[in-house]
Amino acid sequence: MKILSHRQVIVDSLHPGGVYTQVALVRLVGIMLLVYALETHMPFIENISTDTVGTGIMGKLGNKGGVAVSCCIHNTSVCFVNAHLAAHCEEFERRNQDYADICARLSFTKYVPPKNFKDHDQIYWLGDLNYRITDMDAAVAKQYISEGNYNPILALDQLGQQRKVGRVFQGFQEAEIDFKPTYKYDPGTDNWDSSEKCRAPAWCDRVLWKGDMIKSISYKSYSELKISDHKPVSASFDSQIRIIDMVKYRKIHEEVMKKLDKLENEFLPQVMVDTTDIIFDVLKFLEPSSKELIIANTGQVLMREAVLAPLWKHWFIFQFQLEKFLLDG
Repeated sequence: MKILSHRQVIVDSLHPGGVYTQVALVRLVGIMLLVYALETHMPFIENISTDTVGTGIMGKLGNKGGVAVSCCIHNTSVCFVNAHLAAHCEEFERRNQDYADICARLSFTKYVPPKNFKDHDQIYWLGDLNYRITDMDAAVAKQYISEGNYNPILALDQLGQQRKVGRVFQGFQEAEIDFKPTYKYDPGTDNWDSSEKCRAPAWCDRVLWKGDMIKSISYKSYSELKISDHKPVSASFDSQIRIIDMVKYRKIHEEVMKKLDKLENEFLPQVMVDTTDIIFDVLKFLEPSSKELIIANTGQVLMREAVLAPLWKHWFIFQFQLEKFLLDG
């Protein structure tokens, strides 16, 4: 029932000016990913495939991990990933490992051979990545936030630090963050965590992307939503995809095939012999007799001797003059 209610919330929030169709739904325990597309795009979406990777207890259970949807839109392969990485401020290396495990284990079988995560043209990665702020007192961070000065806090953002040294999300991009940290709040309020742990605010919820022809339009959080200790985020993109002009494709294909046929014909071995019959005079025992047969190379490639087995009697000696098979020069 929760899946149905969550899905209905998503459907109700889609743009009212379009008719949308569900491309895929994939879930791993509490991690769910829904992908929708305009109905007019559906005929051009192929190879829809999903996969899940659990990275929780024993590196397998689904309380942490990632879910993904892969598809091909026209001639561009696209992958969407929703992930929930390991918790706790000091566990950033475990989060790095969760990321690496998800990347390594995702596999989409609708492609032949199966497509890996990194093989896609465009990748969109979102979720509770759980990276925190290091070496800053919660009270100091809250003071900076009240002043609207996020830069000193972002300088200590674990995700930014780990990306900078190349340990996670190599090649990915993230839009500029100009909204308050998304964690941790007292549920039902806009108040920072007032529990005994008094966690420092952090941007746990992120959206990153990788690939060409992707332009970030917006990146924001929704402080008005208060049902969780997180504030959700959204990102919008202007993404272009490749579309093959089939008329031009067929024309170019025909031209290439003609050139290949021409090359193949030019490089076919061609030889000419001066006679097809070798006639000896009367042969006498132990008296040698010889005849000359001229074989000329009239083609564009080198000819070489390639006799698998002699077609003559063992007493018949056949001597090749290899130089007669080589091209001039």
